[in-house]
Amino acid sequence: MATEASAIGEAPTWSRSLEAATNPLLDPAAMLEDGWAYLRQIFVVCFSGAQRISAADMRALCGTTAALCWSSDAGHFDALDALVKAQLRETMRRSAAGIDRLLPGPALRAVVLARWTQLRAWSVMWERVFGSFMVLDAPGEFARAITARLQPSGLARACLGPTAYGCCCTRFCGDNSCSAGVSSGPVFKEVVTAAGSDIEADALLGGFECFCQEAAEELRRRLSRWRRHAPLVGRWRRFLMLLHDEVHYRPANPGQKRCRDEFAALAAGRGTTDAVS
Repeated sequence: MATEASAIGEAPTWSRSLEAATNPLLDPAAMLEDGWAYLRQIFVVCFSGAQRISAADMRALCGTTAALCWSSDAGHFDALDALVKAQLRETMRRSAAGIDRLLPGPALRAVVLARWTQLRAWSVMWERVFGSFMVLDAPGEFARAITARLQPSGLARACLGPTAYGCCCTRFCGDNSCSAGVSSGPVFKEVVTAAGSDIEADALLGGFECFCQEAAEELRRRLSRWRRHAPLVGRWRRFLMLLHDEVHYRPANPGQKRCRDEFAALAAGRGTTDAVS
């Protein structure tokens, strides 16, 4: 009976036991490079047709992580932690990159939640592989990537920003008389379906709210900088244009010659027209 091919390739030979991983003859840099080349595949296959990781692959993944973290090189843990978190951030950015920001609100919300539904299943596996050694915040990174892609205006249109559920949902503010904005009861149910539970939905929406506020603050800061610089740039532009005109149209300069030739051509043409008439 043929064995099922691994979706992520073969694990390094030293990952099969901690004794092999702590062998002082192993080159620490090469060990980390080989281990990470294998481990990062679980952040890549989520975008491919391979939607299943076998139990044998899970054991190999966990064994590789443990071998790296408990190897003789104490720097492996910090380096692996940085690599994993950077790859998680890149994975979330890649997922958000293909979203059309111009979609109407309901369609945009459906696409965002569908992306999270896909990645949530994989984030459980990422936690199983790396969660014993480091803290991963997949919902937070997803909310950060989506906010960077859609910006506060897109989140608000998709009813995923703070204006959609910060005031009107009694779940968040407890005010039954609140009537501003649009009620987010149905929206919250959609988020719960995508997130898996009320608690995870709260965390996901909280992430959207947090990063939406950060993005809005960053936008205000940039606009304030442009407002400070725009008058100065405008004055310099006017000065340079006046200086250009002053020099360009002086006698014997190109501007003056072109104007003289144009006037002569127009005068000659008018004279010919008058003679004909």
